[in-house]
Amino acid sequence: MTSEYRLGAWALIWRYLLALSWVLPSFAAPLVGQNLSRELPPAFCGFLISEIVGVIAASVLIRFRRRAPMLVVVSLSVLSSVTVTLGGFLSWGVASLCTRRRWKEILPAGVVFIGFQLLSDPVRRGLGLPAVTDLRVCGAQAAGLSGRDIMQKVRNRADGDTRYATIEMTLIQKSDHKRVRKLESWAMDIGNDTKKIMFFTYPGDVKGTGFLTWDYDNTAKVDDKWLYLPAMKKTRRISGKSSKTDYFMGSDFTYNDMSARSVDEEKHTLLREEMLGGQKCWVVESVPNDKDEIYTRRVTWVRQDCLMAVKAEYYDKLNKLHRRLTISNINKVQVFWTMHFMQMENVQTGHKTIIRMDNQKFNIKLSPNLFTVSQLEKGL
Repeated sequence: MTSEYRLGAWALIWRYLLALSWVLPSFAAPLVGQNLSRELPPAFCGFLISEIVGVIAASVLIRFRRRAPMLVVVSLSVLSSVTVTLGGFLSWGVASLCTRRRWKEILPAGVVFIGFQLLSDPVRRGLGLPAVTDLRVCGAQAAGLSGRDIMQKVRNRADGDTRYATIEMTLIQKSDHKRVRKLESWAMDIGNDTKKIMFFTYPGDVKGTGFLTWDYDNTAKVDDKWLYLPAMKKTRRISGKSSKTDYFMGSDFTYNDMSARSVDEEKHTLLREEMLGGQKCWVVESVPNDKDEIYTRRVTWVRQDCLMAVKAEYYDKLNKLHRRLTISNINKVQVFWTMHFMQMENVQTGHKTIIRMDNQKFNIKLSPNLFTVSQLEKGL
């Protein structure tokens, strides 16, 4: 009697140890390459909490594997769709079911298991957790790249000290009614800061309208923005909450979208790597530090070959998709990677803004005096 009890206890212990051995690598995988000296990103905190709760629940459920093996397997299948650490417990439950039940009970349990595994990623993303496939972030992280590192690379991408382009902006209503506007744009880098000025040249009702931005890399300094309205002969300073929530000239871009952001205005988390449009991309989630921003998080796809964002999704305060940005027609102009087409769509209203950029020129001779309020009011 004593011998049988010891054998049963040991058998139970090694099975628990085997099941738990699955847990540590699963916990460690998404943390590879993370800087643990910093505060862990919210997505990973949610991941850790969900996995700990799942392991505790599985440890309790597995004790009923002999009384109700089918119920245990189904329950563990459901749990494994929202966790990644329960493979050992699920295998234990399946083995117990297979050794004690007939195929009529095994088959439906297997169907449930496969079904919930297929639903795993959508369910986890719906709960705001990293999907199982999202844990394939290790390619970039093995190279020591964090989400912030990637966004800093995007910010530092070579694009000349000065820039010029002609722009066609098309505003498209849900009814498909279109309004076309044309602009000219100039930009100059001064150290780590950027100054940009643009003027509307068409149609007549907006011709002469100008927009000037001074974007500072230092997050302690607030970016300066001015909008000149020729009909009123008035210059309006864009600041505070309006720069984050108001839309630029009836488009789907906010005033902040029209300027270059400092990387440290947001907290960045590398979610995964994936292919988009035949190109390998990093997928980075960015959460703004300023709660007045129109979005609570942005997910950006960054092409690895040219360090350019090719897609971004903005989520509102209810965590619903609000706007979607797509960028295409990317090639090299004067050795610099250049975009020629972008579309911002407000998926909640159906309104779209399409921007086509042409005649790009880099490292042209420009005077710093171009980027002043007096020049803004003077016009072209």
